[in-house]
Amino acid sequence: PDLEVVPDPVTQAQVAPALYFSDEEQLYVRRDWSGDISAIRTIVAYSYARALSDQYGDFPRLLAESSSLDRKLALEALAQGDALLSLWLHEGVTPSSPKAEALTQAVAATTLPRWRTPAPLLDRLAQLPLTLGSTFAETQYSRGGAALMDEVVRRPARATRQLLEPEIYTTWNTQLVFDPLTVDLGRDWTVGHSETVGAALMTFIFAEWGSPSGITPTIAGWNHDLLQTWEGPEGKRVVLWQTAWDSSTEATAVFDTLVQLVPSRLPGK
Repeated sequence: PDLEVVPDPVTQAQVAPALYFSDEEQLYVRRDWSGDISAIRTIVAYSYARALSDQYGDFPRLLAESSSLDRKLALEALAQGDALLSLWLHEGVTPSSPKAEALTQAVAATTLPRWRTPAPLLDRLAQLPLTLGSTFAETQYSRGGAALMDEVVRRPARATRQLLEPEIYTTWNTQLVFDPLTVDLGRDWTVGHSETVGAALMTFIFAEWGSPSGITPTIAGWNHDLLQTWEGPEGKRVVLWQTAWDSSTEATAVFDTLVQLVPSRLPGK
């Protein structure tokens, strides 16, 4: 069932000594903060690091100009990962260490939205850019230090696949772009939303749906996708999802995964 999920800024303000708003390029600091002083230092340091990442990578402009959900997720994850790496180094901790993870969770607890109604799924979804970005930053640092992370920030990701597979970050280049398809459904139907879902969000969906019958969900080889929807009478909806993969083997694996997962996860659809 559809649930109306409403943000709860009052609850979030109680745990947030400071917040940086990338789209406004503003850092707000609470003057009445009475909690642990280390908490405010951590968040202020992270916020300044994020502001530098935004300027260096021009992320606010790129995010505003991006029409693809996957592209926006990739950019946000890269910006957060770069800011986290700066925070870890500022605090003198080793990326991927327990101390670095504790700092990451402190950032998550402060910056991720709170809801008036419990929404565990949205909580996990909201943390996706931070998780994706921190894992990518750890990998880049282990392979080439902060300089390698600086290099990718100068060449911001075009898709989340580049963050999921750092070894192909600079060499992967999708050439395929799907044209929207026209479907004759009758005059009572209207075109709904269309979106590129992307590798990271598909991975998230498969993980949420689980693995019945021992199947191992996979999105290996993602190249491009386009999901289109049409809205009809009595709340009916038609969904068309075009996908492209590096090979027929990878395409077949994803198709088999969907065939097994969709009937049990979307009852009555």
